[in-house]
Amino acid sequence: MIKKYLQRKININTDDTNEERKEMMEIEYYLLESESSDFDEIYGQKVYGIEIIKKTQEDEIESEFVRNLSTSADSVNSILDKMVKNSVTPVALPFVLDDLIGV
Repeated sequence: MIKKYLQRKININTDDTNEERKEMMEIEYYLLESESSDFDEIYGQKVYGIEIIKKTQEDEIESEFVRNLSTSADSVNSILDKMVKNSVTPVALPFVLDDLIGV
């Protein structure tokens, strides 16, 4: 079972970034927690991941998640903090993780 913990929620006004499509969007950043069942070394331990959800005024929802990033909630929260500071969207999650930790 996966547990989700909302870490941060930000609102972005796209008026500043996109002249053609002016709207508000909300981005939510979640810490995911589950038990490892994949690797013998950490079997049964808690593992942490990230989920990002973007919502727009037109009720469009975009979501992306990555499970099992680390057994350390602190290290995943550190990654989440960087993503919040840079307003990372769901579509960019895999690319940013690749740049940060080589996933």
